This record gives sequence, C-alpha cells and structure tokens, in this order.
Amino acid sequence: MASLTDRFGTENYEQRLKPMPPILVIANPQANRGRVRHRRAQIQRALAAAGARYDWQETEYPGHAATLAQMAGAAGYVTIAVAGGDGTVSEVVNGLMMADDPAVQPALAVFPCGTGNDFAAAAGFVDSDTQTAVCLIAGQSRAIDIGRVLLHADDAAHTRYFNNSLGIGLEAATVIQADRIQRLNGVMLYVVAAIRTLLHFRPAQMEIECVRHDGHSQTISGSIIMVSVGNSPRTGGGFHLTPHAKLDDGLLDMGVATAISKLRLLSLLPRALFGKHTSDPAFTLYQCRRIHIQCADGIPVHADGELLSAAAQKIEIEVLPGRLRIHDVRGNNDSSIKKKRG
Repeated sequence: MASLTDRFGTENYEQRLKPMPPILVIANPQANRGRVRHRRAQIQRALAAAGARYDWQETEYPGHAATLAQMAGAAGYVTIAVAGGDGTVSEVVNGLMMADDPAVQPALAVFPCGTGNDFAAAAGFVDSDTQTAVCLIAGQSRAIDIGRVLLHADDAAHTRYFNNSLGIGLEAATVIQADRIQRLNGVMLYVVAAIRTLLHFRPAQMEIECVRHDGHSQTISGSIIMVSVGNSPRTGGGFHLTPHAKLDDGLLDMGVATAISKLRLLSLLPRALFGKHTSDPAFTLYQCRRIHIQCADGIPVHADGELLSAAAQKIEIEVLPGRLRIHDVRGNNDSSIKKKRG
C-alpha cells in the first residue's frame, strides 16, 4: 500500500499510474497511549473482509492528520477513515475545511481508538469495525453540521473548526487536568479530572450573546463557571452535557452553568453522565446559530478535547449547517453484512 506522500511524489511514475484506492486510513499511533498499534490488525482484517481498497497512513507529527486530510480530496480519495480518537478526528475535520475544493471533499468515517470517542459514538461508529468497513464500501453518506470558532487572546486571533463540542471555563480546565493523569481512560479519566479541577477553579465574569434557533438574540451575563457548546450530546468520554444536541439540525446546543457551590457542582457530576443535570436551575440550555462570549480576565477554551487557549478574552462561535459528509452506518447491521457476504 502506497502512502499519500508517495502519491504526490514525482520520483515514482509507475506507482502514480496505478488505480487510486478510494479510501485513505489516517491512523494516529499515539492515540490513547498507542492503542492504534494494537488495533491495526483488527481494523485491516475488517477492511479486507469487506473488500476495501485503501491506503494506510500513520501520522508522524502534530498537525500531520490535518495536512493529509487537506490533500486527500485533490488526490482522488473519496473516503477518509480515521483510526484514532476525538483529537485525531477533529484534526482531520480541520484539514478538510482547509481544502481548496469543497466539491471533492471525502466523506468521513471513524474506527474509534481514542480515550473518549465521543464523536464516534454520536455518529454511530461504535458497534464494530466490520460494520464500519462495510459502510465504507456501501458508500452511503449524510451531511452533518460543524462549528467554527474565532478566538481572541492577547491581541492575537485564530480560527478553529469543531465537529463534536467546545467547552469554556470549568470544562476546558478539566481537559488540562486530564492531560496530566496517567493510567485512566474514558469517562473515569474525566470524572477524576473534573473532581480535581473543581477544588481550585473559580467562575468568571462573562457576557454571552447568542442568536437563538428562532433568530432572536439573547444576552446572558454574570458569574459563570462553564459554557458547553455541543454539536453532539456527548463530551468528556460520556458526559451528556448537551443531551438534546443533534449533528444535523443546523444548530448548536449551549449549556450555561452559573456560579454555585463546589458541593452542589460535585452533586451534579454523576447526573451529567445521563443528561439529568439540566433539571438544576443553575444550568440552562439554549439552541443557537451564533454565540459571542466576552471575558475580560480570560478563560480556558477547548474544542473536541484539545485546548485552544488558556485565557481567551473573546470567543465567536457559529454553526456551519451540512458542511461535513460522514458515512451513514444507520442502515448497516450484522444481518445486512451477512447478506452482502452471502
């Protein structure tokens, strides 16, 4: 199997004349402390059983997945399958958004190999590698929304896309803490990180202006401990902070938590695993098209589990409806797989 770099090379003319495999697998060998290395054979068996033609490309440095994804459509790939976690998926999505020609954007699929795998769960890529491999061959896709955020911090600004969630305040500080914890995975990693963060985190004065689903504007201001913006219901390995969010409704769900006691926050933590925290009056949900947040003192921000800034002062968020295509696994189950093989 040739790498994507080989396909763009000029030194191997005969190799470049061979038919292009329609699937590019972008694998992050560092995801979840090297889990991809253990999963590679399993994923490749599933692809082979489905009759998939593919190139397997492992990332070699931070940002490599975005570079590969940015070039993939122009190189002729019609599908990118990510073998990695939420961070790798997000990096690939950002690469796709930077591509020159959106008309040849490959559809996305995921073989979940990360710590949280929140986006994979929301998009349906969690049942089996075999099911995912078969859906790649079936070629059915659907359009989903993504979010775009413009951050201002210390007189600098930069743009980032997110496909799953964006968190501000306590949620982002928990991501910082989670990166320091070893030997834990999934939801337990984020539970422990959240408890540790609660001990010292302080709310911040924010002013939030959002354009709601009905087109009307609303302003929320005061002492706020957390803002969660969800394109999907899940974040942090299984917390349903925005439990009603949908990938394809043209909206972003925003949850705002006002300042409350640490003990009360701690009591909300297990309820947030099931989306039951929303009944607490300190937590309010909104459905938005655009969100502007200002915090003079600066506040941490993460997107898809990756820290964007430790002290953002102005945050501008908007939804891009239907901007990303993903493979549709909803019609593929074990019985349909057996029928295709038979």
